[in-house]
Amino acid sequence: RFRLPRLLESGLQLAFIVTYLILVGIPMPCLRAACMACASLVAPLLFRRSSPLSNLGFVLIILIALDPFSSVSLSFMLSALATLGIVLFMPLFNNLVNSLTQSISSLILDPLLMTLASLVLVTPLCIATFSQVSLIAPLANVVATPFASLLCCLGMIMLLVSPIPVVGDVLFAACMVLAQVFIEVCHVLAQVPFASIPSTGNLYVLMAISSGCALLLWVFWPRTIKGSVVVSVMALFAV
Repeated sequence: RFRLPRLLESGLQLAFIVTYLILVGIPMPCLRAACMACASLVAPLLFRRSSPLSNLGFVLIILIALDPFSSVSLSFMLSALATLGIVLFMPLFNNLVNSLTQSISSLILDPLLMTLASLVLVTPLCIATFSQVSLIAPLANVVATPFASLLCCLGMIMLLVSPIPVVGDVLFAACMVLAQVFIEVCHVLAQVPFASIPSTGNLYVLMAISSGCALLLWVFWPRTIKGSVVVSVMALFAV
């Protein structure tokens, strides 16, 4: 909106990402996301087209090379698989839904499709690790997304204005109230019958099945016409 030069704009965004990363304690999933964001910001400056799939592969290689123990980190694996699922399947799901309807708000549709795309590859790891499958995850993410965005924005603003006595205190109180409401909503969702169901299985077998179904889903994804909806839904449930 300020029409800043691209170099200055990218520099400010990089500074913001690094600052946020430090503030949250540099957890591995955030580090992965921050590195991908930085790679996508730097690519145009180097006159290259940004590719999410290439960014993900590059960042994973670098992070594992710098810290080999991250390759056995559960949070790192969940983050990497979820992102890979979103990169691979989000465009397919978007195309299918857009060909069927334009009436659903993106505030609801985007978190829902993003959750479904991430679950394609994350579910086997969740089953093998947590011995359960969350059926309420798509709905929970639709509810959680606006809360997370508001908390993040308010938290960053609060950090900037915290030296101002009254304003800082008011924003802090607002963040606490919003966080408490968020927690209560999560508790309510967790109490829904069959919010999650017990399940178990061998990780390698499950990953092989999921990867195979994901490959078939991507290769044989039907054309985005209404007559192919049944086939698409059946393939998605098979995954």
